[in-house]
Amino acid sequence: MRLTTAALTALFLLGILAFQSEPNAKPAPQENVHWVKLTFGLDDKSVAWDGSAAVQQGKILESAPWSFELRDRFDPASHKWFCTTVVLQGRSASSFSEPQRGVLLKVQRTDNTELKIETRQGEFDVKLADLSVGKPALFLDGRASAELLGSSEALPAAQDGSEISTEDDYPTIAIDKNGDRWVAWIAYEEAAKRDHLRVLNLDDASQAFTEIPTSREQMEPRLVATGKGELWLFWSAPRFGNWDLWSSQFQADGWSNPVRLTTAAGTDFHLEAATGPDNSIWLTWQTFRSGNGDVMVKRRKNGVWSDSIAVAKSAANEWEPAISIAPDGTAWVAYDSYENGNYDVLLTSLSIDENGKAKQGKTHEVAVSADFEAHAAVDATDGKQVWVAYDAAGQNWGKDFTRDQTEFKGQYAETLHASRRVELRAIMNGELLQPKHALPQKLLDSIHPKVISHSNSEAMKRFYEQPQFARDANDRLVVFLRVNLQGYAGHPKMGAAWEVFATTATKDGWLEPILVPLSRGRQNQSISTALGADNRLHIAWSHGHHQVDQPQRVRVGAMPEFSSGNNSIALVATQLEKAPKRIEPEIRSWEMHQKGETYQVYFGDLHRHTDISLCTPTIDGCLVDAYRYALDGARLDFLAVTDHTRDTDPYPCGERKKRTT
Repeated sequence: MRLTTAALTALFLLGILAFQSEPNAKPAPQENVHWVKLTFGLDDKSVAWDGSAAVQQGKILESAPWSFELRDRFDPASHKWFCTTVVLQGRSASSFSEPQRGVLLKVQRTDNTELKIETRQGEFDVKLADLSVGKPALFLDGRASAELLGSSEALPAAQDGSEISTEDDYPTIAIDKNGDRWVAWIAYEEAAKRDHLRVLNLDDASQAFTEIPTSREQMEPRLVATGKGELWLFWSAPRFGNWDLWSSQFQADGWSNPVRLTTAAGTDFHLEAATGPDNSIWLTWQTFRSGNGDVMVKRRKNGVWSDSIAVAKSAANEWEPAISIAPDGTAWVAYDSYENGNYDVLLTSLSIDENGKAKQGKTHEVAVSADFEAHAAVDATDGKQVWVAYDAAGQNWGKDFTRDQTEFKGQYAETLHASRRVELRAIMNGELLQPKHALPQKLLDSIHPKVISHSNSEAMKRFYEQPQFARDANDRLVVFLRVNLQGYAGHPKMGAAWEVFATTATKDGWLEPILVPLSRGRQNQSISTALGADNRLHIAWSHGHHQVDQPQRVRVGAMPEFSSGNNSIALVATQLEKAPKRIEPEIRSWEMHQKGETYQVYFGDLHRHTDISLCTPTIDGCLVDAYRYALDGARLDFLAVTDHTRDTDPYPCGERKKRTT
């Protein structure tokens, strides 16, 4: 019997919806449950890989497709799939720029669990005991692989038993002195057009979530647990139109009433938090109090908050700081600045004495080339060196370029999301170093293409970006990356898809990046981590995409235990490539007078496409980068991320409105 295209599409979407239907129970850590990723088509050949999975001495609890096209089908009930490893030519023919397809299996295992995999290209058996994290096992002459992943469970949408449907996003995780996992997140309610800030103890079955009211809009919650048992929640929310920082502490009778931490006029956002070895709490954030983006820091110690301290306040915009506290109590803050006419990554330190007097250290130039260098992460927790990771792209980002041409009058100018790679550096004894072995990334030989076509089959394929750091129980540095396999996509039928991967170093180099199961989302969604009393690295993130009717849902899990690793990464000296400061041309406008009225000319952009759009969702990147372009790259008077009327639905539109405040 032949199935129509509509029928195939319906079956595929039913598979997605069936997979999303999960019990309304709190997810508990499961020692003997792992996700396994099967990948087909490693030889890049265009063939059918229809197949099925069965298990011996174990149980398949869930299954899901990975990197499937809309034309492929997946049946989660029978763990069967129908897919072809191919990238079709044309702007809208494929959603992914690489032919590989995959299947994710959640397996309850024993020491002898074995997966039995049947495909049209052959059969193979996978013994879970033989799998090593970060080292995929190859089958069928290297055409297929299997690898061990961590755990991944959905956070129920409504633990209070209500029928109100929400979009759950922006999760943060912390682990208290009892070893209980706490998760906070923002739930968007479409009917009321408002956000709800919610927090939940995952390991207390007697409790539902607590809602902490401050405003109809919230941003970037951050949970923090100190060594002496304090549990705090910080976030950003508006009061009378002014976005400020807020806090709430968990006490014997529950969460305290919100306390406003900042009151100055000007938006306070892009909040990050860290704890020190002396149980201090440090906050850093970006503010527009002075009319430009500045970086601020605030510390709480012995029950007293310091003043807000500006650690980066040039005439240019500074963006999106990150913070980490060294064993000696010094706070290290990484951020990027547009002071030199392009984004550069800088690192500074701050200490505050017992009298509250602040002392700022030297500002280190981590990356100051002509390239786009931004979205920094920092880790200073081992006391030996300070690690910084950041996004990098081409030169003259957001300058003179046309829609697809990257050269103007013979000069290269990177479009907003033509390329992304992650760079890793370390500061030790004042010297700038880099790892002997580069992070594992599949990058192009040339990152300066002259023409970029909105086709999935063109050269621009993978994007690596938005790095984050964590430490596991063995003090290994773990690097999280958001990875996009779609390239410079035109109209991908499955929408935009960034996923979270993680890697750590071994004596032979970095492990193959490990997928966090079901971590699809927007470009700049972050993952939150906390090291548990069980010595597992616990994580929380958001998964979903509206182009395939997947609402945003918070997921929690734990990283797998790395079977090999090295908490001492070999470092080599690196040359600091320094670009001359770019002198921006003067922007001129003029007035016009007509019939007693005065008119002023303004310049702007009314049609940008971001990662929440269906049309060319990877050409500009996230909303924040669109605003970077407007404020810095092009110095516009106004910007409107308009997409098309068919391209976004209420939740992404709500997020767009919040980001423009």
